[in-house]
This record gives sequence, C-alpha cells and structure tokens, in this order.
Amino acid sequence: MNTLFALILIFAVVSVAVGQCPVPLAPRCFGPRGSICCIYPRGNCCPSGIKCCPPLFHCDAQDRCIFRPPNESD
Repeated sequence: MNTLFALILIFAVVSVAVGQCPVPLAPRCFGPRGSICCIYPRGNCCPSGIKCCPPLFHCDAQDRCIFRPPNESD
C-alpha cells in the first residue's frame, strides 16, 4: 500500500512539474500562491484561486463549496 501511495505521489509531482494536472479534465486554478490543480474532474475554481469545488457546486465568499442544482443559474 505504501508503494502504491508513493507511486501516485511521484506521478502527481511529475505531472504538475511538467504543467499537467494529474486528474484528467481537472482545471488549473490561479491564485496568489501561483497555480494549483483542482482535485475534481470538471471542477470549478474558486475566485481566490486557492480552492476548487466539485461539479454542481460553486464557491461562496469564504471559499466554501455550496451545492447548486443543474437548472439554477448564478
């Protein structure tokens, strides 16, 4: 199990180092500390660029993920 975790960690570090996010279809979020890879495929970056939310969620003013039904607009 430790070996598997180490391999995943190495893959993630190398992927980010070459400019690709390790999660397919995950956006790159840009904020004051540089860019981060969202951990959710098709996730939504918060305005701060420090956090992201899964699909069907959006960020509030405190970077908390709030559920938003598909037919609800911003």
